[in-house]
Amino acid sequence: ALNPGNSGGPVLDRKGRVVGVVVSGLLGTRVNLAIPVSHVSRFVAKPDIQFTPPVVKHANMHKPVQFQARAVSVLPSKIPLTLELILSTRKGEERKHEMELANGSHNVTAVPIIPPDGPRVVRLEVKYADGSLSGPVIDQGFKIGEKTVKLSEVRSLRFQPKPQGVLYDGKILKGEVSGLTVVPVQIGGESQPLNLATAVEVKVDAPGVIDSFSCTIVASRSGKEVGRLSQTLTDTGAAKLGFIKPRRSASPTTYLRAVSSKGDYIGQGKTYSYSGDKLVVRRTDRGVQIRVDGWTLLFGAPKGQFLEVGEYDDAKRYPFSDNHPGIEFYGQGRGANIISGKFVVWEFEVRGNQIVRLAIDFTQHCEETQPPLEGSIRINSSFE
Repeated sequence: ALNPGNSGGPVLDRKGRVVGVVVSGLLGTRVNLAIPVSHVSRFVAKPDIQFTPPVVKHANMHKPVQFQARAVSVLPSKIPLTLELILSTRKGEERKHEMELANGSHNVTAVPIIPPDGPRVVRLEVKYADGSLSGPVIDQGFKIGEKTVKLSEVRSLRFQPKPQGVLYDGKILKGEVSGLTVVPVQIGGESQPLNLATAVEVKVDAPGVIDSFSCTIVASRSGKEVGRLSQTLTDTGAAKLGFIKPRRSASPTTYLRAVSSKGDYIGQGKTYSYSGDKLVVRRTDRGVQIRVDGWTLLFGAPKGQFLEVGEYDDAKRYPFSDNHPGIEFYGQGRGANIISGKFVVWEFEVRGNQIVRLAIDFTQHCEETQPPLEGSIRINSSFE
């Protein structure tokens, strides 16, 4: 017989051995519930992994940084734990690094994002008083006042009335812009000189400004995995939520793409891609619902609000998010009790109950701490 307050206590057999842990009981029925000791054993066999990711910004994303983690075993063991760092991008690329134990922590130095081969290319969007023009340009250095910078470090430039530049790390540089009067822009397969001296504003899109990537610590003993911890890292200086604004598309786009990291229960570590004719889209009370191939996606504003263009951080499972934004990707027999995530709405147009235009990028974590499921949804969108 159990009494209130026994929950969490051990269940013993006649020889005094622990066979379970008390969960609860039904009062007046003598029916009591317990977790079997086999489940408890598997739980305590997993090490406690403590990991604080390094600060990765636009300035150091292609440079070696130190990753440090600690793993503590609940149960004593003569066999030491080994840790491995796995860096994976949204495109599914993975790099593995063995971590070395020193002074109680495991460490490894690695490059967060491998730089592309060849000269770096950025895309300029130049606004003049009577029009605008955009095209790719090879990255180059120039000066804002006395500070030397590269185009790939700059988010935007303003030449008049008071020249200044805004960097990807959030810094604002003021002063005359020199060394960037004329730049060769590729237009229609040909190089055309572009005079920036008369431009009102220049925006720079530097591909690779940390398209969010995952960092996973895998703990093993005798070559067998016994635990893992995953976190999504983004450029803290690029955008509040780490999403990079997509380029404009020459024609409307409609698709769903999702990449599930290894260990994600919902997507099972697979990549999913669906074209526009397969997507079923409808308006909800707080936002939008998308269905395709047995999957359902839900995005919504906090309780009492309706979805609009903007960034939505600290999203919870839809529709139980209350005063938080709502997000949920589930289907094909798999769902989560608890969800955490974030998303950004680049474009959203509704006419009555019809979704006319939509562009959303998102990241979802099943049970809050599982590896991420990331993706993009476009409905008749002007973005790629």
